Amino acid sequence: METRTERDKPILVHDGYEYRFDRRSADDGKFWRCLLDGCKGRIKTDASDVFIEYRNATHAHSVYADPVKTEQTITTMTDQAEQEMVSVGQICCQGMAALSSQLATERVMPTFQGVNCMLFLEGIIQAADRGFKL
Repeated sequence: METRTERDKPILVHDGYEYRFDRRSADDGKFWRCLLDGCKGRIKTDASDVFIEYRNATHAHSVYADPVKTEQTITTMTDQAEQEMVSVGQICCQGMAALSSQLATERVMPTFQGVNCMLFLEGIIQAADRGFKL
């Protein structure tokens, strides 16, 4: 199944970045732009979508994380934080270690600061749900 944009343009994934089709080249190749608006990342492929070269390898963001695997890991980390007296740093390290080596090397997880903030906010929400006044 091919992934497409809302405007029905094809999406190509290369080295963890998603690109949308931009235009044809004079030699029947294809130019692709990074899917993120404002990012300057560009690549060129042949007519069969085989990577040829980077036109601009500099992206304004990190590679995309696998949303399902990321969500599963965050849920596990949150559950562990609720059930055990373990530091956020230890939970993050254990969560990263639990990921497959491919995901850990090819994808990016949320930052330590982001996870710390998420766990803090989750605690506030749970306290409010239990009737504690904030």
